[in-house]
Amino acid sequence: MLRWARERAGYSIEEVARRMRVPAERVKGWESGRTCPTWRQVESLAQRLYHRSATLFFLNHPPEEPTIYDEFPQLPASVLSDLHPDTLYAIRQARARQHYLRLLAPFQDASTNQVMLDLRNRAYSGDPHSLARLAEQYLDPSPDQETDHATGGASASYWRKWVEGAGAWVFLRGFKQEDIAGFCLWEYRFPVIYVNHALSLPRMSATILRQFSHLLFDFNHIERTDESHYLTFLSGDALVVEQACNEFAKELMDTHESEGSLTPSIALRNGGGNYYSDQAIRLGKKYLQAAFFAFDDERIDEAMLSSALGVKAEQINHLESFAWQGEI
Repeated sequence: MLRWARERAGYSIEEVARRMRVPAERVKGWESGRTCPTWRQVESLAQRLYHRSATLFFLNHPPEEPTIYDEFPQLPASVLSDLHPDTLYAIRQARARQHYLRLLAPFQDASTNQVMLDLRNRAYSGDPHSLARLAEQYLDPSPDQETDHATGGASASYWRKWVEGAGAWVFLRGFKQEDIAGFCLWEYRFPVIYVNHALSLPRMSATILRQFSHLLFDFNHIERTDESHYLTFLSGDALVVEQACNEFAKELMDTHESEGSLTPSIALRNGGGNYYSDQAIRLGKKYLQAAFFAFDDERIDEAMLSSALGVKAEQINHLESFAWQGEI
């Protein structure tokens, strides 16, 4: 179990030894069964490195869990082989959020999901430009859309709400692997998009739209910031879809380059130095409201709410007000 958890987390024995401040031979001894870590070391491995429950290590067999290659079957191994442990954890976190959403939003408006399903049905039947026009028909831009002053176009915050209106759930996150722009994971009712909140706002807009379009093409995807280098690893259908998704995103962004009022865009990268504002921005208003509605309806308890929000129980009240604010 220790070896399985380490390998799934993406760490070498030497890296674990360095982080735990023990010789590599000791970690090998733990994994071979020759020696046992202390309980404090077990907790440290679980919480700090592997992001697992410590009780996992007492199972007889590893749980059934998809590998990174199962999650992204269309991507070549060369694109997935260098993923940082933090990136691997983010992907597991995204799957966990999909699990939470089954509890938080079991009655999500069917018409919202139908928008994405209809677009998915049309994705392969036409070119990306006609798909962009169809998407606009479903999701007509509001005349008071926010504008990014840096580009004159619709803001990243606006595109986030636009995509979430079609049935996706968008989360922001910092990535230790700086060349990760974002990724998406399909799930019939709760497709999710993760975006690196360290990106510039225009790049965040493009990433949100590109990941949304990958969901339309039924393509779990990881986007790297160096696109020219990244494209060299793709071929066949994967390359065709990648190019179509880039065109889809560009078409939408170009269309709205000069539309909208000069409402200040929201700086999605941080909450102005306030921890709770930052957490609210990362989770998004849609997710926050789903969580607190579920809690108020007594479909989840405080412990589940705390887990779904990723904060301690005593911090919940600080986040609740952001769910009902006009904007976050």
